Amino acid sequence: LSLCGISFSGADVGGFTENPTPILMQRWYELGTFYPFFRGHSYMDSIRREPWLFGGSYYQGMKKSIILRYKLASYLYNQMFVASKSGMPVLKPLLLQYPTQLSNPYMEKEFLFGNDLLVAPILEAFTPNTLKLYLP
Repeated sequence: LSLCGISFSGADVGGFTENPTPILMQRWYELGTFYPFFRGHSYMDSIRREPWLFGGSYYQGMKKSIILRYKLASYLYNQMFVASKSGMPVLKPLLLQYPTQLSNPYMEKEFLFGNDLLVAPILEAFTPNTLKLYLP
């Protein structure tokens, strides 16, 4: 949606259906931190998804993501203002910023949050030993 001029968008953190495992919920929070619109939401028959219900290190990981989100609030507000004036999205695929470098295989898993923050989320349940990413 952001490429269509609708910057204030995001996914339901945790997914709308099914029941995510605690580690996948933590990964959703880590990624959702950088969505312009961040919300935990699901349908009635899924499990409750408040961070404290997952306990232990999962709760701590989700809490850390929420704290980072609050620390980035003024940056996000500024980027939303820029988007409202320029039409450029807040959440940008790298190909928008670096169109001549399309051949890099890692670009599709990364994005820019505003103009200054490169986000390379971990998309698997468990942390890989290495994370290959593209640095423009």
